[in-house]
Amino acid sequence: MFEMGQPLHAFDADKLAQNGKIEITVRTSKAGEKFRTLAAKDVELEDGELVIASGAEERGVALAGVIGGANSEVDDKTVRIFLEAAEFHPVRVRKTGRRLATLTDAGYRFERGVDSGRVDWPSTA
Repeated sequence: MFEMGQPLHAFDADKLAQNGKIEITVRTSKAGEKFRTLAAKDVELEDGELVIASGAEERGVALAGVIGGANSEVDDKTVRIFLEAAEFHPVRVRKTGRRLATLTDAGYRFERGVDSGRVDWPSTA
């Protein structure tokens, strides 16, 4: 996050893949939808919160700009990484993070607005 100028989230690519393919979408939650965070906290979502979803069934794998999900976390068995760089609406990130009492460095930055055009990837030369 500090090196690239914006929050990044790493997922275990093999936990996202279905039939060898990774499909990621951003959708809104349904009232009462359950989600388990990286912090092993089980939360109930309200209608309209932003969810990063995976696969045809749109299984929630992260709360956009707030925190990742336990079901896609990187662990000592991870072989492949899927790296997410995104820009989320600051007010939506703030409301979800505050409501769930889940405050992260990434959420702090997204709440204040992220300039995605500022990302400067280092040269591999």
